[in-house]
Amino acid sequence: MMTNFINGRDFEFFRAIEFNSSEYNKTKNKILDYVANNDWEGKTTAQILDGALLEINEGKTADTPFYWTDAIPSNNTFQTTTYTITPITTYVFDTLYSYDFTTANYKGLLVYYTPKSTGIQTILVGDGHEYTVATDGPRITINNVEITLSIGDIITIHEYATTYGSYVPATPSMMGLYPIYRPQEFLDNTYVTPTNVIQGHDGSLTVAWETGDYRNAVLLEFEKRCYNNIKINTLERYNPPLQAVDVIPGQFRTTDYTLTEVNNILNVSFLAWVGANRVPYKDQTYITDNEFTWNYSQSENRLSGSPLLGFWRGIYFQLYDTDSPHTRPWEMVGLTEQPTWWQDTYGPAPYTSGNTVLWNDMAQGIVAYPTGNIIRKQYIRPELLQCIPTDSQGNLLPPFDSIVGSYDQNSFRKSWVAGDMAPTEDAWRRSSYYPFAIQRLLALTKPAQYFSIFADRDLWKYNIDFSQYLYNNRFRIDPKLIEIYGNGTAKNSYINFIVDYNRVTGLDSTTELKTKLSNIDVRLCYRMAAFSDQNYLKIFSEKSSPNSLNASLLLPDESYQLFLYKNPSFTEVQYSSVTVQRTNGGWSVAGYSVTKPYFNILQSTPAGKFSTTTVNGNTVRIAENFNNNVIQVP
Repeated sequence: MMTNFINGRDFEFFRAIEFNSSEYNKTKNKILDYVANNDWEGKTTAQILDGALLEINEGKTADTPFYWTDAIPSNNTFQTTTYTITPITTYVFDTLYSYDFTTANYKGLLVYYTPKSTGIQTILVGDGHEYTVATDGPRITINNVEITLSIGDIITIHEYATTYGSYVPATPSMMGLYPIYRPQEFLDNTYVTPTNVIQGHDGSLTVAWETGDYRNAVLLEFEKRCYNNIKINTLERYNPPLQAVDVIPGQFRTTDYTLTEVNNILNVSFLAWVGANRVPYKDQTYITDNEFTWNYSQSENRLSGSPLLGFWRGIYFQLYDTDSPHTRPWEMVGLTEQPTWWQDTYGPAPYTSGNTVLWNDMAQGIVAYPTGNIIRKQYIRPELLQCIPTDSQGNLLPPFDSIVGSYDQNSFRKSWVAGDMAPTEDAWRRSSYYPFAIQRLLALTKPAQYFSIFADRDLWKYNIDFSQYLYNNRFRIDPKLIEIYGNGTAKNSYINFIVDYNRVTGLDSTTELKTKLSNIDVRLCYRMAAFSDQNYLKIFSEKSSPNSLNASLLLPDESYQLFLYKNPSFTEVQYSSVTVQRTNGGWSVAGYSVTKPYFNILQSTPAGKFSTTTVNGNTVRIAENFNNNVIQVP
C-alpha cells in the first residue's frame, strides 16, 4: 500500500506533508497578524479568535482545502449553556449531547470559566486536566484540584454540532501521528535571558509578546481549542505507536540509523525553512563567560570518547531527550506532560543533583506510576549518574561541567552546522514545522510501519492479548476497508494530508483513493532499472506444475504486462526566467530561484569562457558564449 504514497504521482505523500506544514503555519500567522492589526476592545478572547477566522476564511467553500478537517470548533453556530455557581452547585455540569473523544467525528464542545472576582473569561483545558467529558452520558466534571469554584463564578459550555469548516489544516498531533502537549504559558529559563513562551498542542514553543498583547491570549485559546478537540484513544494520544525516539539514536540508545543519517533527512526540511525565512543558521553569538553559548564540536564526550555535537541543546537532547532536565525531567522517559503523581514521588522543580530517587529512576528508564513501575527501554541511561545535568541547587549545568572530557580552550568559538541544534535550528525544532518533518523522517526510515499503522489511527489499536497492534481486531490492515477522509467522512490518518493537498489541483482524492485502494492486489513482478519492450523480453518459468518434466516454460506475451513507470522527483528547484546580457567585459547572467530565495547571480566573464560561483552551498557553473548560454546546477 505504501508504494501508492511514496512512488505514486497522483498521491504524493512528501509534497503533501510540505504543503500541510506550510499551510498550517501560515494559518496561525494570519490569525496573529489579523489580531495585531485590529482593535478588539470589549471583545472576549473567544470572540477575537472567531472573528479572525471568519475574516481570513472569507470566500472559501466546501471545495477549498482543509474544509473537512476536524481541527478546532469554530464559527458562530453553537449552542450555549451557562451555569452560575450557587452554594448547592456541584462540580458536575450537564451538556446537551454526549461526546466521543476516542475516534474521529465532527462534534465538539468548549468549556469556559469566568471568575466573579475578575470577570475575565478563559477557556479550560480538557482531557482530564481542568475538566473531563463523561463517556457514559451528556455531562462534564470540573477538576476541583485545578479549579476552585466560588459563588457567582460562571461556567459556559459551547456545543458544536459540526466542527468542519474552520479551514485550519490538521497537524500530526491532531490525528495521533505525533504526541500531544498541554497548551500553557510558562517561563523558559533555558534562554540566556529567561523568556515567557506559549506551548502549543503539538509541542511548539512560541516566544510570548509583551504583557497585554492580545496575541498571547488568542494563541493560547487557539492551541487549547486544538488540544480539546483531539479525538484519539486516550492511551495512545501521548504515545503513538511509532515515534521519533524509535529512529533517532541517543547517547544511551541505538537504532537502525546513525545520527548523521537522521540529520541528513531532517536537514532537508530545516534548510528549506531557513531558505524560505531567509535566516542565518551558522552565526554564533559567543560569550566568553557563558558556557551555554560555546561550540563543543571539538570537545570530547567523557563517557564515550567521541566528539560532541556543537550546541548545548543538541548535546542534552542526545543525553537526556530534553533540554530542561532540571525543570521537566519527565521528558527523559518520554512523557510530554507532568503526571499528577510526579511531585508526590520526586518533589517540585528544580531537581537537584542530590535527588537520588529521581536520577536513579531516570537511569533505569522507570515511569513510577502509582499502579506500578513501567520501564521504557528506549530511555534507559546506564551511566546517567556520571553525567547528572544539575548542581546541588537545581541549576542546569552547561555541558562543560556535565559531559565534556578533553577539550581545546581555543575551539569553543566556531560557526554552527546543521544538526548542532544551535539557536536558529532550535527555533525550527520548537516551531510547528518540526512535527511535520518528523512524519517525513518516520515515513522514510520506517515505511512499512508508518504507512500501515498510521493509515487509520481510529481502528489500529494495541491488543493486550496478542501484544501487538491490530486493525479492527484483525491481524493486519485490509486496504479495501479503509475509509477515506473528506466529503463528510472524519478520519485520523496521514491520508488526510494527501486529500487536502490534491484539492488544490481540483482532484477529489477521497473518491480516487477509495478506488485505488479497493483494487490493490498481490502480483508477481520483476523490476527493471531500464527501458524495455516486450519485443526484447523472453520470460521463462522454471516449471509449469509440480509434476512437470520440462526445465522451463516460455511465457507468451499475453500472459504478462510491461509497465513504463515514471518516478516522481525527490527535489525540484524552480527558477524564474534568466536574463543574459552582453557587456563590455563579456556577459552577465541574473536570475531568481523560488526554492532558493538567495539565488541572484550577476557574473561577468569574457565571452566564450566558463565561470563558477557558489549559491547557497551549490556550485553554479555558467557557460557563456555566443551560441550557448546556460546555467548548470550539479
